Amino acid sequence: HEIIQRQKAIETYQYATIIAANQRLKDILALNGLTDNVVSIPHGVKPRPQLPFPEVKDIVKFYYCGRIQYSKGLHNLLMSFDGIDKSLYELHIIGDAESSGPSRRYDQRIRKMAIGMNVMFHGRLPNESIESVIKDMHVMIHSTICLEVYGISIAESLSIGRPVLATRCGGAEMEIVDGVNGWLVPSNDIKVLQDKIKNIVLHKDALNSMANNCCLPHPLSDYVKKLIEIYNEIC
Repeated sequence: HEIIQRQKAIETYQYATIIAANQRLKDILALNGLTDNVVSIPHGVKPRPQLPFPEVKDIVKFYYCGRIQYSKGLHNLLMSFDGIDKSLYELHIIGDAESSGPSRRYDQRIRKMAIGMNVMFHGRLPNESIESVIKDMHVMIHSTICLEVYGISIAESLSIGRPVLATRCGGAEMEIVDGVNGWLVPSNDIKVLQDKIKNIVLHKDALNSMANNCCLPHPLSDYVKKLIEIYNEIC
């Protein structure tokens, strides 16, 4: 029954103009026969002011900002840091779990995994307080293991001038130029993620120039302009 309902929805979409936020989503729609009426427009994000990049001394400070849930791959992230000399890094986790049972159990699992590691949990912070923590950080990590529509936290981190290490989750590939303003690694590959973290720690002198390459990839004003153009064409 569910398959039939989805097929009916796809038939209806033939008469619509569909906006896909990333190329991966556009490819998936093409597999379902939707090609000529799909437009790819990355999400626009409100810019955040650039923050001065902190001096990198002995420790590289990484941070994750988002929900604590399985799809975000935090278990992979912690396993990737396991075995790395904890005197060389800090990992700051900003965010909390939802109130559901599975989310809370996952949160407990993550906190248990973090015991003995150089990991700090900040919980959910008010939007106006996040920058007070991030201003001291060097690299943002986005370790999701699922397809994501865009990745607003990636865009915001690039906007404030922080390079991002992210998995190839769909949206990240539209924001990060590998080796320029961040790094892209395969999703759900702990070994590759760990190797990249080690490389960042060992070559921390390069972080300052990486930060200089960071800026907001898709401004909200550009997104609105493109939407208006599409609506004008339809009308």
